[in-house]
Amino acid sequence: MHSKDWIPEFKSPFKKELEDFIKFKRSNGYAYRDPICYRLKELDTFFLSLNQSEPYIDQEVYDLWMTQCKSAKESTKAKYSGVIITFCEYLRMTGHENIIQPDIPKSFVCQDYIPYIFSDEELQQMFTTLINKVRENNDGNMKTFYSLFCLYYGCGLRKSEALNLKIKDISYGEKSITILDGKNKISRIIPLSESNFKQLSHYISMNKYEDKESYIFIDANGEHFKDRILYDMYHQLLKDAHIPTRYDGKRQRIHDLRHLFAIKSLKQMEDRGFDLYTSLPILSVYLGHKHITETEYYLRLIKNEEATITKKQVNTYKDFINRRKNIMKNNQFSYYITKYFSEYLPSVKGVSKKTIQSYRDTFVIFLDYIHEVYRLNINKLSMHDIDEITIEEFLEYLENNRKNSISTRNQRLAALHSFYRYLQKRELSCYDLCSRILSIPNKKTPTKTISYFSVNEITKLINMPDTKTKDGFRDYTLLLFMYETAARAQEVADLKVNQLILDENSSVILTGKGNKSRRIPITNELSQILDKYINNFHITKDEVIFKNRQNKKLTTKGIEYILHKYIKKCKAIYPNQFKNHYSNHSMRHSRAMHLLESGINLIYIRDILGHTSVITTEIYAKTNAIIKEKQIKEHSKNLQVKERYSENKKADLLEYLKNLK
Repeated sequence: MHSKDWIPEFKSPFKKELEDFIKFKRSNGYAYRDPICYRLKELDTFFLSLNQSEPYIDQEVYDLWMTQCKSAKESTKAKYSGVIITFCEYLRMTGHENIIQPDIPKSFVCQDYIPYIFSDEELQQMFTTLINKVRENNDGNMKTFYSLFCLYYGCGLRKSEALNLKIKDISYGEKSITILDGKNKISRIIPLSESNFKQLSHYISMNKYEDKESYIFIDANGEHFKDRILYDMYHQLLKDAHIPTRYDGKRQRIHDLRHLFAIKSLKQMEDRGFDLYTSLPILSVYLGHKHITETEYYLRLIKNEEATITKKQVNTYKDFINRRKNIMKNNQFSYYITKYFSEYLPSVKGVSKKTIQSYRDTFVIFLDYIHEVYRLNINKLSMHDIDEITIEEFLEYLENNRKNSISTRNQRLAALHSFYRYLQKRELSCYDLCSRILSIPNKKTPTKTISYFSVNEITKLINMPDTKTKDGFRDYTLLLFMYETAARAQEVADLKVNQLILDENSSVILTGKGNKSRRIPITNELSQILDKYINNFHITKDEVIFKNRQNKKLTTKGIEYILHKYIKKCKAIYPNQFKNHYSNHSMRHSRAMHLLESGINLIYIRDILGHTSVITTEIYAKTNAIIKEKQIKEHSKNLQVKERYSENKKADLLEYLKNLK
């Protein structure tokens, strides 16, 4: 296993692009370790075999790449397809012109895996067989396999979590292990039972390790225990213990031991009189789940008595699936719309309250329309009562009857598309219906001109508040913070003291759309101003920073009022400037445009703004190319940026503004 920073040696015409692609993915929080790196190495070898004079990718190249796995299972095909498709997306995003996005089959959809839950008798057979194997063949590999098996069953660890444990991760005092950067970058501490702790301690005492960074589980040669050895020994154990294969003929997975642990844990809680729904958060943290809905899966298995899926229970399982599908024949629209708003949007997707409210408003209008026009009882709607024609007529109604703009029409359609994407993944009987609705396109809207302040205007605006007064000092701090961090108004309104890191390398952690967090560096001057502001107003670490005169949290409307108050003053003093229509977003736009004009890479600007994709950030580049010259001519020559921000050392903002000629 290589280090987390390892990058394969590429040799194809895409050598640099492949290296940059891995770095780009890792900088965005993706692990991109050995498996994907090896697959990218395969892709590099494939490109090399094409003997291209100029690097390009089109449908023919994609089809040729996929021929090497034509006989593989769908999940493998999906992996091979995914690696070239994501690479294509990256190339197109970074401006490569010789890339044509291939069409990919929609068949690369893996069926949900049905866990195999071992019975108590089968588990006893496995342990008896394993203990006998250890006694008969007490070599390094067998000892390691036994210790790993105990951890998988006794702690519910994922395969890689156990294999990647190091000496430093075990706490003898607390009798626990620490999982660092597990799935979804979630770290957690796992308390060990007395028997598991003794077994692990005994195993460690029998081996020699160089230091605390050494992997705990090693093979007979003293090297890190490999996946392949683990799989081979596991399946041989099942064979020797006479454990039958699954009802579908497939072999059981090591991950099934994790499923077994979870279900047994819930059953023990139930036997002890615990309310299972109140126990779920505990188990969720223990298992390292990102969302509690992942843990609820095991509860559903128990409640539906589907925990043990063997050959004898195939029919029961099929009945369960059919019962679930039959929901669609009864009051299904209300069922799914309720699940969508109560569970999916807030818990799974983690969208903001404002987004949920916007989507809710769309469905209120839509269901009113259905009731009024089609005279249908909205409480008894079937999913098939609504089709793509119904949606299209509703969109026409928004434009013609409600006089909604194209932009509003597209926003309503986005809400409907979100629901039908959710439905498509959960109800196969509606797959085609959802596909037709999802194919309804947005209407093109006229390109909007981004409204932003010139550097000169920003300087005047930020310095407009009277810092000698309490309100003036707040407003000065607020405006400077909004500009330097390019924060959204809601992000500023929600800002708390504990989100600030005020030290030599000061920064702020902002939580934006979709509850996604980003860390923004700030200048020493802003850091000092924030520190002074917090101390002067006696704001504790759990309090919001910016408040109104009633000592309550500033709203986005309040921030808008403050901004426009000083814009109005600036217009009165400088009648030849501040001619655009400005909003709360104008500070954010201004920061982005000034960074772009100063030569900052678009990727860096994307990270500052908290955009998911650089495609969103490209609007500033387009604006820069189309109207920058016009804007500069309309104002003054002094708006030309004389000094560039350093990408490595971000220039001090206040000093930068003061030195502008």
